[in-house]
Amino acid sequence: MKAVVVMAQCPKTHGLYGIRAQNERDGSWLMTWAFKLNSKTATSEGYDRSEISGIVNMSVDYPGCPYCGTIGWVQCGRCGILSCYEDGPNDDSVQFRCPRCGISSGVEVAESFDLSSVSF
Repeated sequence: MKAVVVMAQCPKTHGLYGIRAQNERDGSWLMTWAFKLNSKTATSEGYDRSEISGIVNMSVDYPGCPYCGTIGWVQCGRCGILSCYEDGPNDDSVQFRCPRCGISSGVEVAESFDLSSVSF
């Protein structure tokens, strides 16, 4: 089993955090843990270079964002950052503002994430 830490950013506090993802036998990824992180530690540990792609699931023990407690995620369509996200209605009225690049956009449900080209 391969495990990596991917970076995320809370849109409410702008705090960086790491999410531990482990590769499952079927090739999917299971998010198991989240913890606060600063950019210096992320760089020195190589978390800012972690890459995963494919179907992402959440373990039943996943604690959510360490800043706001939100369980869900969204990936910015412009810069690719992963951010915590509170599930809401899936229609054009739901807007997300990226904590990194500031773009506002609608939210779409996805079966997978591609975090192979996100840089911090």
